[in-house]
Amino acid sequence: MVPARSLPALEAMCAEISREAGRVRLVVIPDKTKYMRFSASPSRRSVKGATISRVTYEGVAEFINSGSLISNDNSLEKETKRRILAGN
Repeated sequence: MVPARSLPALEAMCAEISREAGRVRLVVIPDKTKYMRFSASPSRRSVKGATISRVTYEGVAEFINSGSLISNDNSLEKETKRRILAGN
């Protein structure tokens, strides 16, 4: 997960990640890389993709990271329900 406060900041971070990955012969795979906007305002949580350096990344409203559900509304409710159901 790469957090950034703005799209230009995200673009700069992605460029740095690509450079550093290249130094050790790794590649960022766009098909496996997702984009999510977090916001307290529902109107600012669009799930449209983001284009960075001519590569478009899929936009998502939620994903699982290290076994935990992350959602763009910063709510733990879905993750709590998911864990309760997994315990049954």
